[in-house]
Amino acid sequence: MLLLVAACQEKEALKPPPSKNYSQTATSQQEDFLYELSISKPTFIEGESIKITAKLTYVGQAQNVIIYHGGSPFLFNLQETTRNFEIPSVMDTPLITRILERNVPYEEIYTSGGVYDEFSEPKLVEFMKQTMKGHFPKGHYIVKGSTDFYTEDPNEQKTEYKPSATIEFNVQ
Repeated sequence: MLLLVAACQEKEALKPPPSKNYSQTATSQQEDFLYELSISKPTFIEGESIKITAKLTYVGQAQNVIIYHGGSPFLFNLQETTRNFEIPSVMDTPLITRILERNVPYEEIYTSGGVYDEFSEPKLVEFMKQTMKGHFPKGHYIVKGSTDFYTEDPNEQKTEYKPSATIEFNVQ
């Protein structure tokens, strides 16, 4: 006697279940400045909104401090390791003055980006067009976040700060 068992599922049931909602965070500190890079979860389903957040907190003794930076104090450089594509940060270069209050984080959320030119491979162009719309194709991503700013003392001596951190996520 031969027994054969077979089962069928609808295609909809084959989708992976949503990831648990927990944060992945990396921090670094340079003197009186704490930098934090975070993402809401490590795995996303293709088409799902991805929120990457950078925070800079002054933790020194003074009530506040003035920092000087370009269009943003934050840089978000991404690498998609499956295809080995880089998604560099693009920065406006005006000099901006910002006051950071002690223990009050200044926060920005990553906005989609991408760069290509007429000499880029067609696969890279298509990939960048998608990321520029905020859509991350399936793959493994490494986010190398950093800050780039300086302070001045009363004698106008500049001190540069560039703390950085790295996080990763997957898109299925």
